[in-house]
Amino acid sequence: MEPLETSLKRQLDANKARNLLFEDVKQIMHIDPGFLAALEELLNSNASTLPGSIYAEIVTSTAKEVLKRLQSIHPYLILSSGQTEDLEEIYRQTWQMMIKTGNIKTTLKEFHYPALSKWLAALYPEKFRTVLKQSTTTQDNNSSREEQEQNANSWKMVLDGMKKLLES
Repeated sequence: MEPLETSLKRQLDANKARNLLFEDVKQIMHIDPGFLAALEELLNSNASTLPGSIYAEIVTSTAKEVLKRLQSIHPYLILSSGQTEDLEEIYRQTWQMMIKTGNIKTTLKEFHYPALSKWLAALYPEKFRTVLKQSTTTQDNNSSREEQEQNANSWKMVLDGMKKLLES
């Protein structure tokens, strides 16, 4: 079994082009089988007795990785320490719910992704959210690394243009 950190990065990669602001986000998010297996193994190892420091490190490192990826896509976003703490709290609550229920998929789909969507939506102006909550647009079918980079640059230009429009 691969380490949780590796499977987490693969899970984030699997959803990086999905629109977390879509109004029914739980329907479009993907759960990577390797990530699911790593979480199941951790839960089956009696995760409720994990030392607090390990648990806190998982939450903090996951939130940091998400923030790093978010800021690489949206470099103009400035997050307060409170917003960062709110993100970490989502991961804490998700973990606690998975331990309590033992149902990882349901926890992710019914709690985690909607909570992330709500957290992310609070970072953007209403006009921006309104445009994106109706769009399931993803950019998953890139045939090459070059095409992926072109699409990323295109999305950055679109988002920068929307930012200018919304700020005017």
